Amino acid sequence: MFQVFERLFHPYPDAAPVTPPKTFFAFMWSCTRGMRRYMFAVTACTALIGVFEAMLFSMLGQVVDWLANTKPAELWPTHKATLLLLVGILLVSPIVVGLQAMLKHQTLMGNFPMRLRWNFHRLMLGQSLSFYQDEFAGRIASVRPEAAGIVHAVAEAYIAARYGLDKVLSFDMGGTTAKICLIKNQTPKTSRVFEVARTYRFKKG
Repeated sequence: MFQVFERLFHPYPDAAPVTPPKTFFAFMWSCTRGMRRYMFAVTACTALIGVFEAMLFSMLGQVVDWLANTKPAELWPTHKATLLLLVGILLVSPIVVGLQAMLKHQTLMGNFPMRLRWNFHRLMLGQSLSFYQDEFAGRIASVRPEAAGIVHAVAEAYIAARYGLDKVLSFDMGGTTAKICLIKNQTPKTSRVFEVARTYRFKKG
């Protein structure tokens, strides 16, 4: 069952990637090509879950009031329609929750970052030879796999600017690496050195 959701789109497409636009929102929109329908589906399921939860608590409060003010023999004939709706919500909500979890964890969280890394890596490899003559530029292709962490830092810088936060700490914990970024005055701090396992320290990259 997991494979059905994992194979909804390929994380390593054969088609050559298209150079994304330069503006921020157009760039973000371009990066979601092929995955938008699943992102919208997750958003819709999340909204529907919120509606279900609000209706459930509201209807449970009504049931408590009915039990206090209605005779047991009259409860079903009087409130039959509402009770059936409550049963329907209880039956449908686990399906929606399961669908949202599958799309989020099996379809998007595994494939989305890998497709971005794959496309960005191929775009870098397609540059001219003169582009790689500079030492630092030649290393850019090797750091493209960290694109997901970079996107996190950019998104959190945007949130910091939106809410007027001057000091924000971005932390991205992955399966094999952890990235941390200080966002000061809505601007992510950058570095030209990195550390691996406290062994390879202050390496250029």
